[in-house]
Formats: sequence, structure tokens, C-alpha cells
Amino acid sequence: QFTEIVKIESVGVQDVYDVEMEAPNHNFLIDNGIVTCNSHAMTYGIDTYFSAYLKTHFPLVFYASWLRHIENRQDSTPQEQIDAFAEDAKLMDVAVEPPTILVPTRRFNIKNKKIVFGFTDIRNIGDSGYTKIKATLLEAQTKLAKPIKNFSRQEFIHCVLTKFPAKIAETLIHSGSLRDFDSCRAKLASEYAILSEFTDTEM
Repeated sequence: QFTEIVKIESVGVQDVYDVEMEAPNHNFLIDNGIVTCNSHAMTYGIDTYFSAYLKTHFPLVFYASWLRHIENRQDSTPQEQIDAFAEDAKLMDVAVEPPTILVPTRRFNIKNKKIVFGFTDIRNIGDSGYTKIKATLLEAQTKLAKPIKNFSRQEFIHCVLTKFPAKIAETLIHSGSLRDFDSCRAKLASEYAILSEFTDTEM
């Protein structure tokens, strides 16, 4: 139960005392004995204002920046935040697309006025998976002596996809990252399951 505020009167300028305490107990004690924790209200208000302005007038950059630095937030898991912000971006007519294996970028970036996922931003891949992807692509291109974009679907599956742990390979298929080889994820998954059983000699 709260008491209704009847009136607010100015008492002039007075000293405010900062009681330094470790988080989360960072409070302020003013000279009439009231302890308050709203010292950051003004700066939060400024941040909110600028965030709203950027979201309204520069939504592409706003969402790309938020998604790129989402790992620094602590109020929920990064993946939950990524899912929520990606959906919110679509409501603002900002397209968010999966990465493409032809240009394996690490983090969220902007391309052709769209936000594109980085491979480390996809669940089950992360930094170690991204390093493995880059190394495997380089090895396959050296082996076949041609750029990855010129691989046939079967060459890509056998020389690249089957070299990954199953979880990474399946994630790449179902995330849409291999759409340049075939937009049908079910077909890619089926062919991957078959070709992963073959040896290099059998191929």
C-alpha cells in the first residue's frame, strides 16, 4: 500500500552523500535520512531516448548493433535475446537472414541492407565451430583446386559437410546456411546422411 503524494516542495540545493557499496547494494543516502537507489534514473532516461530515436530512424544499424553486442547482456541467455531481437527487427521491416557458407563471417553484419547472422551467433557452432568451418573450407578448396562457389552439391557435402561433427553439419543444414547449394533443407539432410557413409575412395 502506497501513500498518495499530496505535494512536492523545493528545499533548495543540498549535499548528497554517496555510500559506496558493492553491487547489487549500490545506494545513496541523502541528508534527511532517506536511502535511495534511483541515482541513475536520468542517465537511463537519456539512454532510452537515444535508443528509441535510433530504433525509429536507423533501425537497420540499431538492430545490427544490439545483436552484435547481445552477449554483454545479463538478463537472459544470449540465444534468447538473439531470438527476441531478430523477431522484433522483422516487425520493423528489418530483414534478418542466416549466414552463407560461401562468405563465412564470424559475427552479425550488414549486407545489402539486411542483417546477416555470423556463424558464431548460431547455436551449436560458436568460436570453435567457426574455426573448424574456415579451416575445412580452405582445405577442400585446395584439394579440388577451385573456389567453394564452384563446388557441386555432392562435392560440397562430401568434401566439406561430412568433415564436421554431426551436430555442426546438421546445424548448418537446418539454419539455411547452405542455401546456395540447395534451398531444400530436407534434401540436403537426406544426401548428407547418405554421403557421410562413403569413404574418399568410394566417392
